[in-house]
Amino acid sequence: MNFFEADSHQLAFHTSIKKVKGIFGGNRSGKTLNGAAYMVNKLKANPKFQARASTWADMAIPIQQTVLHNLLPKDGSCTYRFSDKD
Repeated sequence: MNFFEADSHQLAFHTSIKKVKGIFGGNRSGKTLNGAAYMVNKLKANPKFQARASTWADMAIPIQQTVLHNLLPKDGSCTYRFSDKD
């Protein structure tokens, strides 16, 4: 993804080596795009990378999964599965 550039206040999330991370912020502050960009970069670097994203159930499919799907390469280099189930 050569179009995404984290803002200065978002860099700590993208550069952290912690296993468990969280993104918190107000409405339209970039939480979904940052999380999706992080996951796509991890998938591209390591095809066996597994991740789970969660949010309010009614927002997962129409927002999170749509953003993530739009960012993922369509060349088969990453495999993914979207689900509304655990």
